[in-house]
Amino acid sequence: MCDLTGPTPVQLSLRLADERGDGVEALVWGGLIENLILPDGISEQAADPGVTEWVISWLDPPPDRAIERLVKALRGMGATEISLTTVALDVGLDGWREHAREWTVGPFVVRPPWVEPTSGDETTEAAIDLVIDPGAVFGSGSHQSTRMALELLSARFDGAKVGVPLVVPDEVIDVGSGSGVLGIAAALLGAGVVRLVELDPAGERVGLANAAANGVADRVRWAGTDVAKLDAPEGEAARLVLANLLIGGHESVAPSVRRMAAVGGTVIVAGILEHQEDRLLAALAPTVPLKRLVEPSETDPTVAWVALTLLVTDPHGDRALGERA
Repeated sequence: MCDLTGPTPVQLSLRLADERGDGVEALVWGGLIENLILPDGISEQAADPGVTEWVISWLDPPPDRAIERLVKALRGMGATEISLTTVALDVGLDGWREHAREWTVGPFVVRPPWVEPTSGDETTEAAIDLVIDPGAVFGSGSHQSTRMALELLSARFDGAKVGVPLVVPDEVIDVGSGSGVLGIAAALLGAGVVRLVELDPAGERVGLANAAANGVADRVRWAGTDVAKLDAPEGEAARLVLANLLIGGHESVAPSVRRMAAVGGTVIVAGILEHQEDRLLAALAPTVPLKRLVEPSETDPTVAWVALTLLVTDPHGDRALGERA
């Protein structure tokens, strides 16, 4: 293993069977490896049939021990051809961008700025153009969890789709905002104020830049790296909290998410697998499900992603359900 004592950018390359792809994301983004800092770039592309080549890049490399734990975990998943190399600052870190494309989700066409919108398609031309450059944080809009959250968010602004009266939220909190894709989408749908909360401080620069690129900089604000420090809502204004996180992240911020939504508020959650749903509901309890989406994983059809719209209810039972839905 190469010397990682200096701030030299590094890339970890590996090959893994397609059905184990979600495991890579869980290791890299889920905080399962102690002291493993979030990468500045991650790409995946088809190699041999049924095999994906992954490249994970850091501008400032994690500690040796963290890399060693990650490599050991990847080998345990069946990864092969694992290699760690140093790279120049301007070489390779953005290789994933070559494979980016636009995605249609609900009323949105989500695309990076270097991908031109599809022309000549009436559906695309009528949709909301959502331009997202994830920079060095998570959130290109291409992951299933993000797409499912966008679908639920769109439905929340169309009450007929969730079976409750339509109320456009005065304020939206995007917890784990990453690139800001969900919060910016809420602003494009008509939310009055959107606050972005992201553990990675780079989320401020990336999220606000994307807000400006989509013409909603006046309504999208940076709220810091710690949702626990945000003030609780005042009055009876509708409050919507978005949280697209892995299960460990959901459990750690659940008390703050409940407090921010407040009784009668709504929470849209994504990023969990179906077998983790009970853990999520226990962390956020009590809530009433308004809408549930479930989709088989695109990389491992033996598991499924789940996204939920939940109404926050009073644990003491003295507030009417749906009073502020």
